[in-house]
Amino acid sequence: MRLSVKRDPVTVIAGLRIRVATTFWARLRGLLGTRPDALSRRRVDGMLFPHCRAVHTWGMRYPLDLVFLDDTGAVLQVRRAVAPGRLVAGPAGTYAVLELPSAGDKERT
Repeated sequence: MRLSVKRDPVTVIAGLRIRVATTFWARLRGLLGTRPDALSRRRVDGMLFPHCRAVHTWGMRYPLDLVFLDDTGAVLQVRRAVAPGRLVAGPAGTYAVLELPSAGDKERT
């Protein structure tokens, strides 16, 4: 089964409310200029970049947890607490990247 991404800008993945970067500007901006507490006020937990194999954290104010997914939505790799100013590529077969504010020592539910 192929990973299905709705055109709706917000979707639910694994119980998390995720904004989907479907436009050029949304992909360009990503989570840049946001704060983790501001995301929760917008009622979103992170951002999904479909058709994407790598992301950067240049200009970010906080570390990110990155989840690299294949085209079925299976997790290929998780990179935790990626610091600002980095370029991170996923493994072979990456179809999408999910960006989340780093949970640090906390477990996500």
